[in-house]
Amino acid sequence: MRALVCRRRLRGGHTGTAAARGRRPRLSAAIGDWLLARRLPGEPRAVVEHLLRRRSALSRKVAGERTDEQVMAANVDLIFVVASLNRELNLRRLERYLAVTWDSGATPVLVLNKADLCDDRPEILRSVEAVTPGVEVLLTSAATGEGIEALRATLAR
Repeated sequence: MRALVCRRRLRGGHTGTAAARGRRPRLSAAIGDWLLARRLPGEPRAVVEHLLRRRSALSRKVAGERTDEQVMAANVDLIFVVASLNRELNLRRLERYLAVTWDSGATPVLVLNKADLCDDRPEILRSVEAVTPGVEVLLTSAATGEGIEALRATLAR
């Protein structure tokens, strides 16, 4: 057996999560999961035997009235929360996104984009940093290139 990333093609050609079928309904894989699988003799397919322990899991409640958890991504180290500075910034929404990221076990990085359209950067940064202690905040502008090297360096970690 060897570890592999489990991916499944969904309608419309998108790649998404794969759920193991059969006698183990709790064996459900998400993007980023590592699995142990056994190749079926004479076939190009394999059977998932075991889902390896996750380092992190970004999840949400499944749609509808059930309270089950849906893991959207696993084993993620950094999650980039991106917000635009060309509109009124919603600090409560940022707090919610960052809380979900911390709960996942990943480290959040806040990217405030369209910095070139922001007239009051110092005030906005003070407001953001007041509600995001311990979170790396990057100011970027795709139009001017500001902050892009810092973003690249963070992505390369």
